[in-house]
Amino acid sequence: MQRFLQWLKAQPRSHHLIAAAAAVGSVVGFALWWVPPTLAPDGEGAVARQPAPAPLEGSEGEVQAASPHREAASPKETVRQEAPLTNGGGGHIPVVRRPIPEGTSAAQRAQLEAAMKAAARDPENPEAWLNLGTVRKIAGDYEGAEEAWRYANTLRPSYVLPLVNLATLYALTHHNLAQAEVWFAKARAQNPSYLFTYQQYADVVSGVFQEHKRAEAFLRVGLASLPKEPALWLWLAEVLEREGGRGGDALYAYLQAKQHAQERVSQLPQESEARKAAQAILKAAEAGAARLLRGENG
Repeated sequence: MQRFLQWLKAQPRSHHLIAAAAAVGSVVGFALWWVPPTLAPDGEGAVARQPAPAPLEGSEGEVQAASPHREAASPKETVRQEAPLTNGGGGHIPVVRRPIPEGTSAAQRAQLEAAMKAAARDPENPEAWLNLGTVRKIAGDYEGAEEAWRYANTLRPSYVLPLVNLATLYALTHHNLAQAEVWFAKARAQNPSYLFTYQQYADVVSGVFQEHKRAEAFLRVGLASLPKEPALWLWLAEVLEREGGRGGDALYAYLQAKQHAQERVSQLPQESEARKAAQAILKAAEAGAARLLRGENG
């Protein structure tokens, strides 16, 4: 985990803002949905909203709403004690209340209590289960976190942020990249337009595990369906530059990101969030291309 945090600190400040911001300008399948006090991407269908617990200080790794990365806590054993609920259609709803792990701080305990109450109050709200999974994971209840995230995605399959969280959990906490790949691939298949899947994959697989070829292949699948998405071209360029010896390919990707970002900027209203996203991508692409032309990398 330390190498992941060290790598994150070395990234440009704008790097982790691009995915969430670019989403505003993306096509079908990725919109931002405000739920005070947190932000979460929406998918198909209307779901009752409940205020989600605020993120815990110092947490990294997966996303509660649309926050950046959160760090894993130490694993602790948990035991199920409640009988499962069933939804209106008779389907299984996971246990809401699980024992709080020993050593949990008062702040984390409050987060867990609030998240459990929210999920019990509105068991068909995927955001409630997303946030419950996040606070469980931070407290070290990895089994409970996985159960909550899987159920959140079951409630609304196009809502794939829980699957991205699962992939991140397996990669960075369990150090099981093979299983992480399964969840990343499922997230991409269920919502190919959800940009954060691609960014997180590139950050984890290329940035942390140095598996640049895998990251390149994953991003190129996204570009096959979204060939004019500047964020995808930018992340591909970063992966290629990071790999080394691919300066020409990286430069081409940066220039593609620049071109499509310029087109988007010219088409969007002044002061819109989507235009700001495109401008951030444009700035990053121009900086990357300039860096390569100066011969600093590749």
